[in-house]
Amino acid sequence: MHLNTRRVHIAGITLSPNATRLTQLCRDLTDCEDGALIDATHLMVDRDSSVIPVRGFLHQNTETEVILQPAKSPNMNASMGRWFRSLKSEV
Repeated sequence: MHLNTRRVHIAGITLSPNATRLTQLCRDLTDCEDGALIDATHLMVDRDSSVIPVRGFLHQNTETEVILQPAKSPNMNASMGRWFRSLKSEV
């Protein structure tokens, strides 16, 4: 979510993310024509081990700084929580 505009990009949804899927997701996000991370300077990611390919790809191929969420921080996603609540009520 872009905090200043509250614009949200849903990059992909899967029940079982793997390294191949996440690497392709990174390619899509950083696409030079329509990638969601073209002008992004920071990306906050989960500490889940499935996100390691995302962090590695972005570190090697972009200027986007990857920031890990603090451990045990349930209140970090307050903005996204409100967004999901509004999404559920509209659908």
